[in-house]
Formats: sequence, structure tokens, C-alpha cells
Amino acid sequence: MAIRVHIQVSGPEDLPWVTELLRSVGDAEITVSGPEQHAEPQASALQEDTLALLQQKASPAARPLLEQFISDETTTRQAVQELGHGKAVLVRLYVPGPRNLGAYVVIDPKNSNLTFRLPKECAAGRNHAFARDVKDGDPYAVRMLLTGGEALAEAHKLASEAYERVLRR
Repeated sequence: MAIRVHIQVSGPEDLPWVTELLRSVGDAEITVSGPEQHAEPQASALQEDTLALLQQKASPAARPLLEQFISDETTTRQAVQELGHGKAVLVRLYVPGPRNLGAYVVIDPKNSNLTFRLPKECAAGRNHAFARDVKDGDPYAVRMLLTGGEALAEAHKLASEAYERVLRR
């Protein structure tokens, strides 16, 4: 039995995570062809310890999305990646420069949760994010589960809002 799937991506930068996602579904041989075939592979923006943590803790289906999110944030906002230690090992993304505040987003690879340094009202009207049941004034009041491309786009919008709020402080 042969299965043929057509996936249209926005550019060659999307091919690695799409291919990884397809491979995570089962034993598959995947070839990609088209006019963009000669594009050079991009170096990963993930630090080695971040990549190792994601490979160890994240599910095979969630890993490409988490890698894409962290890579995009590191590339577009020059976010600083830092691993947290303790019971739950987390990835924290910080605004570059002096750290007057905590991370603008905290990533839990085991559960594919992203927790943003945003007030609860920032979750209103979102499809994937929700307000956490935390005390008023808790800086990390918005959370979402990273489940797919639509959630990834929403995660970047929330990250942008959180990043800008940290910059204004």
C-alpha cells in the first residue's frame, strides 16, 4: 500500500520540522522534491543542552513543534535559552541583556506546555491559550499546550506580547 501526501509549506525553513513530524508517526521513508531542493540546511538555533532535554523529555510528536518554537524565538528575538533545574526541568527564554525580570516564556517539554509572563486577560479570545488558576498578580498567568501549526502561530503572538512587556519594565 502506498500513501501519497501533499504538504504545502511556506518556505524551506519549514521542511525540517514537517519531515521530523512525519517521521515521528511511524517508520517512513520521506523524500522531498521541488524547486527548493538545493537550499542549504539551516543550523539549529537550539543549544545542545536544550536539544538534548527535548529529545529526552518531549514526546516524538511534540518535539518538532517545541524545537521550532524555541528556534524561532531565539532567531527572531535573540532569546536567551536557559535550562531550569529541580523536579521539572524546564526551558526558560529570556530577553537578552540584564535580567531584571524572569523569563518571558517557560517551556515544559514533558507536557508541551508554554507558560507566558502575561496577565490573565491576555488569554481572552485565544483559541489555544487559557488563563491559569493562580493568585492575582502571579506574573505567569497564561498557559497553552503546543499542539500544532495553529497553536504555534498563537504561541509566537503571545511570546511577542510577553517579550514586549518585559522590555518595557
